[in-house]
Amino acid sequence: MASPRALPIRPQILKADLNGFLGLGTLSNFQPFDPALRYEAVAAAVDRLRLAEERDIHTRNAQAVARSELIAAQWAVHDLMGRVKDHVKAQFGSDSDEIATLGLKRKSHYKPKTRRTRKNDEA
Repeated sequence: MASPRALPIRPQILKADLNGFLGLGTLSNFQPFDPALRYEAVAAAVDRLRLAEERDIHTRNAQAVARSELIAAQWAVHDLMGRVKDHVKAQFGSDSDEIATLGLKRKSHYKPKTRRTRKNDEA
């Protein structure tokens, strides 16, 4: 199981922490023994959090743009190859080696259609 610190904090909890930070700013007589708990140190941590959130948003947006570009490029290649196959079929015929080179099945490699005969039951 993943370490709890590897998972993001729930938004409600983070919002409560940030509201507490805003309240900390109003306490003028708060003098902690640990310097890491002073308002300036906590403010620096909140600034790092906001910068990390911004970077995360930019990264997600860039990833969405890259994904859209990838999908568009895939469809462009797919459409072009469909047109290439049509043109090769028109130029060389549907039973040519060139068709097989493109990965299509030659017309002569299909099973011929057979007629089914009906059986009439006479009684």
